[in-house]
Amino acid sequence: MAVAAEASLSLSRRPTDQSLREYGTIDVIVVAGAPWFWDQAASSEKLRWLAEIVDRYPRAIKIALGAGSCLLPSLKQMATDEKFVAGCVSKVFSQFDLVIVRDSVAHELLRRRGIDALHMPDPTFFVPAALTPSRSTAGYRPLDPNRERKRGMVVATPPTTHFLRKYFAKGTLEEWDGLVQSKVRDGYDLFLWADDDDADYQPYRSIEKKGRLGIANFRQLAEVLQLYSHVVTNRVHAAALAQAFGVPSLLFGYDSRCLTAQSVGSTVVGPASIFDVGTTFPLEQRAQLFAQITSRIRDAMAPTTLRAPFEAASQQAAN
Repeated sequence: MAVAAEASLSLSRRPTDQSLREYGTIDVIVVAGAPWFWDQAASSEKLRWLAEIVDRYPRAIKIALGAGSCLLPSLKQMATDEKFVAGCVSKVFSQFDLVIVRDSVAHELLRRRGIDALHMPDPTFFVPAALTPSRSTAGYRPLDPNRERKRGMVVATPPTTHFLRKYFAKGTLEEWDGLVQSKVRDGYDLFLWADDDDADYQPYRSIEKKGRLGIANFRQLAEVLQLYSHVVTNRVHAAALAQAFGVPSLLFGYDSRCLTAQSVGSTVVGPASIFDVGTTFPLEQRAQLFAQITSRIRDAMAPTTLRAPFEAASQQAAN
């Protein structure tokens, strides 16, 4: 059996020819979950760089897992923009052997271009199964489900960054801050999902019960949220992760990424609540959904020598 080597590549910057040559021959390209379909996708650097990689390796099997959208409510009709779709989406994803999307907007966008994408939940949906003690790094232990939980927690990104300021329309910022303040008055603990520069956001400064969650540390979030009976957040990943662990969540959504969490049971309020979630995926279907995803990936990889080791890994995960 052939031994497969793997390597990861971040598209936070354009990959150089030298870095790509170091990979040599590539059999399979897997694009991890991310919002690829933006309201400004025509100028999306990452999508353009992905197109260059796809063109560079025409014979490689190409699989996209959890591709999503990021459209503002005011631009929800962007999916019907022929130039936008043809120029920035079809060119790339029409060359993929398997595309799994995580929200209804992305699914409809690709359907209009004749791309047969599979609409399935975000990979976060399967996190608890992947984090059982036998398969996780030392130190992670799921909490006792029968343990009494605290009333609730708020996971908030202070909207002080340019990115969030752009996304919060007039009045929306005040609506979110009001929700945070009301929940804290009800006894919820506040956790800031923030960099140091954002942590001193004025409306939260006087709140005494504050914790800090590292932006990239989802294991820390997974452990903390299990202490609570309810989660209120403006972070999509916090809401989706809460649902995966069976903790009800309320997500204040401001773009179509909220559909990722809503499809697995999160309640969405705010500007993005106008989006149609489409298909939902109850927790009890987790095993069937995982089996369906792995089956489709196995079929897509059939022409390569990687199919056998993938089947063995899938069987081990299922057991």
